Formats: sequence, C-alpha cells, structure tokens
Amino acid sequence: MIVKAATLLLLGATLVRADEDPWAIPDIQGPALFLKLQANPSKAYVVTPSDKVAAGAEGEERVEPAVSAADKEALGQCRELISAGKHDEAMARLGELLKGNPANHDARTLGALSLHERGDDKGALSALRESIIGNRRNPEAWKLLDEVARKLGKRVVRPRLKMKGWIEEKANGEVTVGYAEAARDGDMPWFYYALARAFYRHEGGFKRDQPAAKEYAFTFREQLFGFGAALNTAEGQKSAKRSPESKLLIVERKAKTLVPFLFFAAYPEPIQQQPERDWESLKPVLEKYFDQKIVR
Repeated sequence: MIVKAATLLLLGATLVRADEDPWAIPDIQGPALFLKLQANPSKAYVVTPSDKVAAGAEGEERVEPAVSAADKEALGQCRELISAGKHDEAMARLGELLKGNPANHDARTLGALSLHERGDDKGALSALRESIIGNRRNPEAWKLLDEVARKLGKRVVRPRLKMKGWIEEKANGEVTVGYAEAARDGDMPWFYYALARAFYRHEGGFKRDQPAAKEYAFTFREQLFGFGAALNTAEGQKSAKRSPESKLLIVERKAKTLVPFLFFAAYPEPIQQQPERDWESLKPVLEKYFDQKIVR
C-alpha cells in the first residue's frame, strides 16, 4: 500500500507558546494525522505492516560519538593511563578532549572510570549521569554505572520499551512506514508512531524546529512527535483493549515522567551531536529522572 502525503498542515503538535513546555508530548491524534494526507506529496510513504519487528528498529546497542581519529587515539591513550594508575594525567588529557569537543561522551565515561578506580564513586556517578544523557547508547557506561551504583548501595533500573514501529529511507526517495502487527486487538498504535515520525522528518517539522541545521539528524522532538500520535490514539481506546505498552506509557504520563522515560527507554537512533533547541530546559528534567528512577 502506497500512501501519498502532502505538506503536513498545522496540527498544533510542535508549535507552542512561550509560556508552554517546549518538551510537552505533542497533542496529535493518529487518525487525524492520517486524514491530513493530500494529493500533492513531497514524499511517497510505503506502509509496510509486518508480523515481526524489523532488524534495526531499536537501533544499535553501541553508538560511536562523532570524534576525530586523533581524539580516538587520545582516548585509547587515556585508557592506558588509567590502567597504569596515572589518573591525574588521564583526567587532564580527558579535560582537554572535552574542551575541544563537548560531545565526546566517551571521554566522560573514561573520567568516571578513573574516579571509580580511585574510590570517588559519587563523582563517578555524576560523570556517568552526564555521559549517559549525552549518549544513551554506550554499553560501557551502563556497565560501569551498575558497578558504581553497587558501591554506593544502590541499584540501576534501566527503562526499556520494545520498539515495534520504524521508518526506513529508500534510495528511490520512498519512505517505508513499518510496524509490527499484533495478534490481539488494542495493540499500541505503532503505525501512527511511525507515520508521525516520517511526517515530522519530511513534511516541515524538522525544518521548523531546526532551522539552522544543514542536513537531517534524528532528534528527540521527532521521537515525541511519533509517540504523541501513538499514545493519544491509544488513550482513545477502551481500557480493556489497551496493550501493556499503552498502559505503561499512560501510567508514566499520569506520573508526569513520560518525557524522560521515553528519552531513556525508547530511542531507535542516537540523538544529534549538536543540542536541540531548548535543550537546557530539558536537561534538568533528565537529570532528576536519572537520580530518582534510574539509580535507586
């Protein structure tokens, strides 16, 4: 089934007043979004239901930070210094790396490792908070976090949500809108999640929210746009027909923790290297969630 879509008109989804939360879940209904399709598309969207989740729908477990070859070599040298117990020298080098590239979150993880090995687990925890918020897809950081938390008498509860919707860019310009169908009624509306993400990416949402961007990069706002369409649609279902995923997200929304939950639990791609607009207002929310919900 090929669906043709025109420019997405105003949905009240990403436009907010100055006095509103710029990171609120967009108020979109999936069926209403679908009805906005018009005859003159900017893209052809190929809707692809499947009986299983596509490979890569949840992204890679490890995402490399955007660093130069020289910085990668310097990270290896810092790791060797830490192994040799030369922590002061390693931390000085890591500080230089971060000063040159604040998005080098692997440097923060190595800094946390140095602090941990010197017995400063509170300092290591703070560094890991910064590192994981910067790059949630670093198994080394999460493994180290488990060790640091145990030393502090705490435990790590890493939120997870099985992703069942995805989009895929084709060489011919088409965009696959894929989702896994469920055997039961009332499954999480993953179709609307994937469709909304594709529309946000290609039909003006990204350009509006990232006017200075020279090229497309996955953003957390795209993720919220997708979940806005899916969750708002799920909330319109009868309670008895809601899926476990829908029920979980509704509970998080009622607790006012849905946005940070999605940030840590459901990310199919890494966030862009340059901070998104209004990032500084979101970061304290993520730090609070990390301290209260992830490390307990």
